[in-house]
Amino acid sequence: GCGRGRLANLLKPYGKVWAYDPEKKVIEYAKKLFDGIEFFSENIDDFIINSKEKFDLCVSSEVLEHIPNNQKDIFLKGINKILKKDGYLIVTTPKAELREQWEIEQGVPGQPVEDWISTDDLKNKLKAADFKVLETSNAFVMNIYQIHLCQKIK
Repeated sequence: GCGRGRLANLLKPYGKVWAYDPEKKVIEYAKKLFDGIEFFSENIDDFIINSKEKFDLCVSSEVLEHIPNNQKDIFLKGINKILKKDGYLIVTTPKAELREQWEIEQGVPGQPVEDWISTDDLKNKLKAADFKVLETSNAFVMNIYQIHLCQKIK
């Protein structure tokens, strides 16, 4: 879910960057903003199934909450599949534990899918997808975002 590509652009100094977003118009715009990034807008399942590349790192920032709860496990296992042995995943998502308070203070998010996940549930899903959580932190207003650094273990 690279959106307009700003985070992808920040990652460029560290190596080759491939960025994905399901919205074709957003990807077209991102391509105009940033050079030196491989942008994709195919179906994410097709990308994972057809990928010949293996990656050192996957960054999933503010994506997981937009994946329906019944597909989160499949998504995380797909990320595991495209990572190299001992590859890393950084995942950020708002904490379900704070959703009610957030909506009172900030309003209801206007997304088609908005399935927030609790910290414990996310850690369990990461473990089930063969990731070891190396570090966890929180950020932004009310520490709403959980950030997990994980390593592939299988």
